Parts: sequence; structure tokens; C-alpha cells
Amino acid sequence: MSNLKAESIEPIKDFNLHFNKILNKIPTASQPSEEVRSKRYITALPSNIAIFVDRANKTTLVENMKEAIAVEKHIMALEKKNMIEEQNSKKVSFKEDPKKKQSKYPFDLEGLQKDLKTMSNEMVDIKKQVAETSSKKPYRPFKRNPSTDSKPPNAITNAELEEEEEIATEEHTNEE
Repeated sequence: MSNLKAESIEPIKDFNLHFNKILNKIPTASQPSEEVRSKRYITALPSNIAIFVDRANKTTLVENMKEAIAVEKHIMALEKKNMIEEQNSKKVSFKEDPKKKQSKYPFDLEGLQKDLKTMSNEMVDIKKQVAETSSKKPYRPFKRNPSTDSKPPNAITNAELEEEEEIATEEHTNEE
């Protein structure tokens, strides 16, 4: 009985039947007290239900079983409500604006003329912006610096060469 745990997907009514079957297998002389049975029942419940059943502070196993069923019903109702709200919030409806005048023909001449005029104005604006932001030289050709010739790397780095030159010049000045 102490190893019994309710599955999270198992309905509480089924778990109650299973719990009672195991409890009835225990000989009457060896059965635990009502308080111990209630505590073991509550600890075997899924945690989301056990919290509420324990808070109800019922004294008998039967009362705790009824409380667990009631809590399960409340949880299922809340989950169902949340699911419905999620579905309703995801619905998108497109309503046509009644203020807009609908023409008989989808390609009326006036509408096309207005669209063409706004598009041409936008193109002129874009061309002006491009002309203002671009410089006289849109790009500079890449020129290689003549002082940086590509040489294969030497075993001695430039820093090592500089140190050797400094040491040599110091020795030369010390000799004089």
C-alpha cells in the first residue's frame, strides 16, 4: 500500500477502486488506523490533487476519496474552460470595412489610376533618397599598399628581430 501511486492520467474513481482492493486484501487485524489510511491515500494521489485534499482536512478515508473526486472535477472544468478560451482567442475573423465604397468591378479605372499615381510618387521619393545618400564615388577601388608585400612567415617574428637589433645596438654602444 505504501508503494501505490496514482497515475496522473488515471481517473480518481479508478484509483479509489484500486486503493480499496489493496486495502481489503490486508487482514482486518493488521489494517492500519483510519488516520494512517487517509494519510497514505493522500500521499498516493497526484500532487496537484493531493494538495487540495490535504487542505480540506477530512478525517476519514471515505471523505478524502469524495474530496479527491470533487477536486478532480474542478481541475477538469478549469482545464476545459482554458482550452475553450484558447480556441476562442485563436479565432481570427476578417470583416470588411463598411466605410469603404465597394465598386462593382474589382479593377475599376479610377482605383487603378490612384494606385499607379501613389506608386510612381513613392518611386520618385526613393530615387531622391538614393541620390541624396550616395556620394560621387559609389565605391573605391581596392589598392594594395606597396609597403605590405606578401611574404611567407619566418620562424623569427618581428618582435624577436627588434629585440635582437636593440641588444646589438646596446652592445655596440657599450664597446665604444
